[in-house]
Amino acid sequence: AKMQVKLLEHIAGTGQAGDVIMVNPIFFANKLRPKKLARVITDEEVEEELEKKQSQMDELQKQAKAVRGLLDEDDESASSYVLTFSDNQTGPDGKKLFGGIGPKKIMESLRKDCKEFDAYSKEFTKQVSILDIEEQEIVVEEESSSENESSKYKDYSSYSSNGDEAAPISSVKYSSLPKKDKLTIKQTGVFRVKVALTKDLFAKVKVALTK
Repeated sequence: AKMQVKLLEHIAGTGQAGDVIMVNPIFFANKLRPKKLARVITDEEVEEELEKKQSQMDELQKQAKAVRGLLDEDDESASSYVLTFSDNQTGPDGKKLFGGIGPKKIMESLRKDCKEFDAYSKEFTKQVSILDIEEQEIVVEEESSSENESSKYKDYSSYSSNGDEAAPISSVKYSSLPKKDKLTIKQTGVFRVKVALTKDLFAKVKVALTK
């Protein structure tokens, strides 16, 4: 009958460190035990390790959601949070940056600006990374000329109470930076940075770059 062991190191063709597998007793006695590559583990120990791992995952999710609530622009509690980079060196057009703002600088500023994120990123370093950076664009929606021509009467609904025309309807959209920029912001403006907090949870942080 085979025996249950836990691998202590990666073994090609057998498994990764931490895997619990069934092996032939002779293989364990002749190779795994002498080289301290595995140890015998009971069903009770396996259950305890699973419970401990689940507890750690629950704590990770709890902290990640708390940090997301502080940073994510879609969360009501974080609607006013903006990571700002000011006094940037720009070219003659006043928009293009000298150098650029990359993932490393964004993460450093985020850690400095939000102590909760700083503590989380230090405890769960492997979970945190920047997945994407999107640039904000304001799109102004205009009435089509065909609609204007089809009406014989002036449409006063587009005017404000003081007689002035109402402001045109606008919407906000985001588009990812070109792949060639490699997650580096190269001009002033408003951006949205997608920060991974766990494998399945991320925060969309609003970032503003000014001159």
